[in-house]
Amino acid sequence: MATETKPNFLLAILAGGLIAGFIDIFTAMITFHMTFPQFTQVLSMGWLGRAGVKAAGGPEIMAIGLASHMALALIFATVFCFFAQRAPEMRRHPIVSGLVFGLCVYAVMNAIVLPLSAFGISKSMADPKIALIGILEHMILIGLPISFSAQRFLGKPA
Repeated sequence: MATETKPNFLLAILAGGLIAGFIDIFTAMITFHMTFPQFTQVLSMGWLGRAGVKAAGGPEIMAIGLASHMALALIFATVFCFFAQRAPEMRRHPIVSGLVFGLCVYAVMNAIVLPLSAFGISKSMADPKIALIGILEHMILIGLPISFSAQRFLGKPA
């Protein structure tokens, strides 16, 4: 006899956001041939700009980058879970909803977050090949972990 678990909104957010956030970090490190410290410093440039990161350096800068990145991943997971609670179809079809949500995350990051940051948009993002890789990465490696976590911890509707 299967036991039914109570939906856990916080666990859905934490699991989806942290899994997606760390997968995104490691994928970007591989894609851009960076070490973890290098990549977290790049993430800090969103707040401090290139000159600020170069001037400050150190573990504090890495912590800012990692915290910022994970906060964004958790915010995106929260948004998904909020809507998935109200729209059971999102949990009933986690592949479709996850892929669509990942595409939305890519759009928000590239149309709003990056342009408003001190980092800005790099010229490489205009390259169609890099953009396609980014879109697929967000759909598969961010959208899907968040949607499957929501289904797992919020429950799959009948």
